[in-house]
Amino acid sequence: MRSWFVLGSIRGLVRADSIVPIDRSKSSHLVLLPKIADSVVECRVSKHTAGKIMITRVWHTLVQESRAADYERFAQEISLPMFRLQKGYLGVIMAREKERCIVISFWESAASIEALDTSPTYKATVAKILAQGFLFGEQTTQVFETHLIEMLDARNGPST
Repeated sequence: MRSWFVLGSIRGLVRADSIVPIDRSKSSHLVLLPKIADSVVECRVSKHTAGKIMITRVWHTLVQESRAADYERFAQEISLPMFRLQKGYLGVIMAREKERCIVISFWESAASIEALDTSPTYKATVAKILAQGFLFGEQTTQVFETHLIEMLDARNGPST
């Protein structure tokens, strides 16, 4: 039996062989993450009747490869806790390939992202990461409406 973590405005742990019915009046979207061993391997987002959908914010930057460990430590120790303090925050993926870095964060609404941009803790984190000196080049941010997320367990192929 799989363990599913439910994120968003519905929080808790449920067990199911498949996605279980949830009171949809409590959330405009539903994110289910099965836990297999200690790693999350799948994520599904369902759009519901309220007409609201999850928003994805994508930030691109470049980091000096020789300081990549410093960047990743900053992401874990400073950026992640800051995101967790923000209203409407649902989750984040941080990835790096050589000097190219991407932060994909998930939000309840466009208003949540607007609040992030004016948040004192976010502004302090931006100032702190820029002061570290490991970023270079242009940083860009894009915002998208999220219509689907699926992450499969590469060891076992698509789940059924």
